Amino acid sequence: MSVRLARGIRVSVDSQEWLITQVNHNKGFVRLCDDEGEQATMSLDEFVTHPHIEEVTAKPSRIVDSAVERLDARAREILAKRIAHVYEAETGYRSGTPDVALPHEPRPEYDPATTTLMQRREAKARELDNEHAADAGTKMSVATIRRIAKSLNDGCALSGTVDRRRVRRSPGRISINEEVAAACEEVFEKTRLDSNKTHAARYLLVKQYLIDVFEYDEKDERFPCERTIRRWFQDRFLPSELNGKARTRRSATSAPDKGFSRANPTRPGELVCIDTCSLDVLLAGTEFEGVIRGVIVMAVDWYSRSIVAIRVLEGSEQAIDVTFLLREIGRPKPMLPGWGDEHRWPFVGLPETILTDIYGDESYSGMPFVNAEAVVTDHGNTYKAHINVATATQQGIDILPARVRTGSDKQVVERAFGSLRTMLLQYLSGYRGSDASERGSDVDEQVKYSVQDIEDLVSWWAVRIWQNHELSDARPDWCPEGSFSPNTLYEYGLAQTGVPLRALSSNDYYALLHVAHVKVHSRGVHIRGLYYDGEALNGLRNEPSPYGGRHKGKWTVRYDPRDLRRVFFLDADGVYHPLTWVGATRHTPCFNDRHAAALTSLRRKRGIAPHDQDALAEILLSEILAVHEPVAEWSTLSPKARKILKERSRLQRQEQMVERDQAASDVPRFADSFDETDEDPQVPSQPVRPVSPVTALDTARARKNATQIPTEEQEAVAPAPRLGSGSKSIFGFDADAFRAAREAALTPAAGSPTDAPLLIDEGDEEA
Repeated sequence: MSVRLARGIRVSVDSQEWLITQVNHNKGFVRLCDDEGEQATMSLDEFVTHPHIEEVTAKPSRIVDSAVERLDARAREILAKRIAHVYEAETGYRSGTPDVALPHEPRPEYDPATTTLMQRREAKARELDNEHAADAGTKMSVATIRRIAKSLNDGCALSGTVDRRRVRRSPGRISINEEVAAACEEVFEKTRLDSNKTHAARYLLVKQYLIDVFEYDEKDERFPCERTIRRWFQDRFLPSELNGKARTRRSATSAPDKGFSRANPTRPGELVCIDTCSLDVLLAGTEFEGVIRGVIVMAVDWYSRSIVAIRVLEGSEQAIDVTFLLREIGRPKPMLPGWGDEHRWPFVGLPETILTDIYGDESYSGMPFVNAEAVVTDHGNTYKAHINVATATQQGIDILPARVRTGSDKQVVERAFGSLRTMLLQYLSGYRGSDASERGSDVDEQVKYSVQDIEDLVSWWAVRIWQNHELSDARPDWCPEGSFSPNTLYEYGLAQTGVPLRALSSNDYYALLHVAHVKVHSRGVHIRGLYYDGEALNGLRNEPSPYGGRHKGKWTVRYDPRDLRRVFFLDADGVYHPLTWVGATRHTPCFNDRHAAALTSLRRKRGIAPHDQDALAEILLSEILAVHEPVAEWSTLSPKARKILKERSRLQRQEQMVERDQAASDVPRFADSFDETDEDPQVPSQPVRPVSPVTALDTARARKNATQIPTEEQEAVAPAPRLGSGSKSIFGFDADAFRAAREAALTPAAGSPTDAPLLIDEGDEEA
């Protein structure tokens, strides 16, 4: 350990503390003094080579309060000049040592060889007793010189030499007594969760509180002025805590008294944060909806800051979306079409061959995956749904709800959303900003990306940019000075703990779906107003289920609310079988639970029987999956937007997501539920792209017309009577007799002129 060889330094020699009082380089000795005044002298060689000597701090009785750091630049310059004068009075040299003596030093009146210490101090006081020194701030008396010299010798460094009048403690604002301070605190607590208020409004609330609680008079002299109250708030709170965004202000001022504790996970997957954020890029919707908005659901591993799951959705997320996001956290993600080798799985800690042996022979992207031990979510209903709790229990995940209005509990995913906005989204067409005040003009006309396009771009950004960029605030404790990226931290975590792979089967997929307990009727099972049937129900119709418990005698059926074209039936052996909607064909487009609810409502209003599935299919395709006034017919729509809107289909997106989730669990696609020979007339067997609702409507009508009576056989069928042609009216009188009497009254009699006007009401002819 190095020791500064200078006057005023306190050292420990053989566990005894000494103060260096003199260093003589010419004669080669060091003079020491202990706390009791006993002095000792050591040669420079002995002092430098002593094996048990070290520098110690000052005495505990003296407090070093860092007063120098509180001085401004001018005060520091004056202090340096005063110390130089004191050194010259004490040692004869302005630097305090003859090693760096100036050419004229020591001056005769400060030469230690010819003058005493008291004479040098008095000479320095006489030198500085003038107007020039007073203006420069260096005027000192003998007492001041003695005080500064003592502070330097006691080891208090420069803190003991500061003029305390320059750094004295403030007594506070005299006009702010305890009652006014209490009123200000109550007003701040009241306005903390409200909308933004001005300082003038806070001042009036403070006056109101003082009048009502402490019975101040309106003209009471104890009232501080508005400027004083303003300064009280500004001294204690940041501007963002007073007039910032409401969400930021609530989060910043909700901290507990002891502050927030920071999570410190030690391995990948120990803590994963999931959150939903509004997508700042407008999306190209269907041909009928035009421009739409979306959300992005993201999961980020806290330890490595790696993005482990991403989903981009239209509108808002549902509970089923969060369910499958929890499943994606622990599964490798396949390569997307068009990705090169730079997107492949790059980590040495887990070779790709292990993934292909477990999850199948497929190329996997470089997006990490972890076995989550705990997941931090917010308090949204989609996250608190029972299906998500059951999914987390199935996978051994603990759900940790974040504290209310405490965004710092999910700070890593919130920061990832901000990085996504600044590193990718703001460069895309259709970017609308994070706030309405940031939105540009004609943003709707710039929209060009669909939901799938944005999800592909975000996935590409996560693999190529986010996982490889250097993190500035996520350095581990064991190497705080190093530079790390999410990939390197993830690789270090794999090397330490590894990743126990978890291969999920198709039964695990079924366990993530919504469940219903129903009876098997002759027409099949009844789910959400629709009938589903299949070969798995043969022999089980009108039979009770062998399962007991709460739903004794009922069969278990699971379904995905995003795609109600088929459900999955659990038989007595515990095996799931797909059941298709009896009104569906191979080319029926995907429809969700909202469409099924609208279909049931229309069926009840029109009196259609529940078993008439063909009529329901036509209503579904013509009145629910299509809109009567498409955006493509707007006269103000630009040609570019019109061309883009014609090629979009919202339901295609839902179908793609459902098929992706099912393919990950080896569940057959919906189209595979039909035989290859079971084709509809005049419909291609393998369309190039998912069929639109209009095409599917033509298919349903063609199938319905195929079941009609042929034209050549219709002659033997008696035509149906016209409305009102029966002999009896619904009002109870003879309609035929009434019609004959009316015609006789309107027919002109024989011999009457034919051009005579007839007294016929205009409405009678139409009637």
